[in-house]
Amino acid sequence: MQSSFVDFRISITCLGTDLLYQGHFSLKSNSSSFKEKTQNFFRKAISNHINVAEDIIKFFDHHSCHASYGFYSGPIRDDGTLIFTADSYGDGLSGTISRYNEKEKKIERLKKYPVENFQLGRIYRLTTLLLRMLPGEHEYKTMGLAPYYNGPQKNEVKKIFEEMQVVDGTDFKFNKKIKNIYDHLEENLEQFRFDHIAAGLQAFTEDLLVDWISNSLNEFSGNSVVFSGGISMNIKANHKISQISNISKFFVSGGGADLSLAIGACYNEIENTQGMPLPLNNMYLGPPIIYNESNFENLPQKYKIYEFKNTDEILQRIFDGKIIATCLDRAEFGPRALGNRSILADPRKRENVEKINRKIKNRDFWMPFAPIILEEYQDEILVNPKKIECPYMTIGFDTIDGNEKIPAAVHRADYTVRPLILNQHHNSKIWELTNKFYKKTGIPALLNTSFNLHGEPIVNSIHDALSVFERSDLDTLWLDNHIIDKI
Repeated sequence: MQSSFVDFRISITCLGTDLLYQGHFSLKSNSSSFKEKTQNFFRKAISNHINVAEDIIKFFDHHSCHASYGFYSGPIRDDGTLIFTADSYGDGLSGTISRYNEKEKKIERLKKYPVENFQLGRIYRLTTLLLRMLPGEHEYKTMGLAPYYNGPQKNEVKKIFEEMQVVDGTDFKFNKKIKNIYDHLEENLEQFRFDHIAAGLQAFTEDLLVDWISNSLNEFSGNSVVFSGGISMNIKANHKISQISNISKFFVSGGGADLSLAIGACYNEIENTQGMPLPLNNMYLGPPIIYNESNFENLPQKYKIYEFKNTDEILQRIFDGKIIATCLDRAEFGPRALGNRSILADPRKRENVEKINRKIKNRDFWMPFAPIILEEYQDEILVNPKKIECPYMTIGFDTIDGNEKIPAAVHRADYTVRPLILNQHHNSKIWELTNKFYKKTGIPALLNTSFNLHGEPIVNSIHDALSVFERSDLDTLWLDNHIIDKI
């Protein structure tokens, strides 16, 4: 008899008088009693720890939270919208298909995928480990490496992955002969170079997801699609999904991995008790930047502090070749810098990539930066005939002469971009700055990357901002009411 184990993650949030808990449980046996005992354990532990009644603590299924977050946080409200979730595991599943029922105002689950049948997330994670990077953290580096190789070995590697996992209609089938995924990968991929492996893995991932979603659209009908869960963080796969011919609307919300599950739990509860939840207007859900002039008392003499007057001051510094860090208003939720905790520069200057990498970020040489692109003028740079909304940098796009127009902000191998398509209502300050840049240059974009040192979190507070500013070769720090220059 296989022993049961629990693999849990806790996400707790408060909605009115209820505490909502989202956890996932990976069980080697289908033991409902074990899951119930585990939930009771956490109910007591949470109750004792924060001194609340046990009966106000509610549990929500992992993939239901992914689906609710992915749908309700975004702009699509079409009847019959198909909602896909995919990740490594959560409450015994690694994927689901759901559909929005407008009449009932409910998300209805159509299909679920047990972990043992759908192993894409684990395959990608363990291949990242095989490439000597951190699993669960550096999958984006594997994805970024993939476009650098497009030779015959890519298909040879892809075949190895296809022998592990296939999609049959809307069902997934995993090769049951494989007892240990990592050992299988190590044995079968040892003859291939690192870039061969990354390219083959990404091609396999894209084709598998496109086939799954295409087949599901045929079976369940509909042309509006939402994608959530950890695998939805793969922006290059999202690019391919967005191109499926019978998809007219496609949305991937920000931070679709497990960090947004607490929001999904809230959406679940609102759907159950109050009706239609409201979408998120933006991702600026973090704390505001709070500071006063006392924070500047110990700054080095080489810093010059000015009161901020208007974005013309920042624009001029960009034209002067300065690298600008921003710490404005509320911080972004999730892994993407959306202007308020960003590093900004002129996207026309390829040398800005080397400057930022050498003096500030120290990123892997193959990893690209990204652009902010004005929504109104996106057609001048992006190939986006369906006008898919991408306010959170979750989807890749082909470009129109991107290597000539914004060489510092495209992927160097395939000239695609992962843009923040910026609407004025999302962030008026950054929109105004980018629009002024466009009026002067004819380029409706700025180079954008996260305000942090490599390996550190994105800055949050004034203390974080000043610390990174001092420990790097950033030229200018733009705060709500001040500009700080190094002289």
